[in-house]
Amino acid sequence: MNAGFKIFLSMSLSGGLLVLVLLLGKQFLKNKISRQWQYYIWLVVVLRRMIRKITIYQGFVRYIKAGLAPVSDIERLDRLAAVSERAGVKRPVELCVNPLVSPPLLLGFFHPCIVLPGVDISEKDFDYIVLHELTHYKRLDIFYKWMVQVTVCLHWFNPLVHLMSREIFSGHCTA
Repeated sequence: MNAGFKIFLSMSLSGGLLVLVLLLGKQFLKNKISRQWQYYIWLVVVLRRMIRKITIYQGFVRYIKAGLAPVSDIERLDRLAAVSERAGVKRPVELCVNPLVSPPLLLGFFHPCIVLPGVDISEKDFDYIVLHELTHYKRLDIFYKWMVQVTVCLHWFNPLVHLMSREIFSGHCTA
């Protein structure tokens, strides 16, 4: 299947239909729909996509927080503090466990929390996992992820932006 066609199919149904209408009826729309109404259509789609992305993220966070239990093991918290100091992270980062998550993840921007699937992790693996998640926090990956989401919402009509987004998020693991 053609790569351009795959990208077009992967876009939202409403966005895809609107792009198709705009491309096929360009002359008709140019005479019938003013520039102002075209901006209104663009704005409605942008707002709809942003609201959808935000509500999906809020649902994900609620799902994760529903089964969240803070780690109270002093040894684990001391190791987290040591790895944080070694990584150069000065703000405190919480450590929690949620058996509902499969891979460890970093949750939150202002109040970061490393969520582990369980506490039965070897010390060496724990250090690597925590260092990996702290690196995401230190590099502001959550902020960049949301910048990409906003870009995709603003440029919903551009298949190359959707391709860029897919490339950026393939293998990305921050929440």
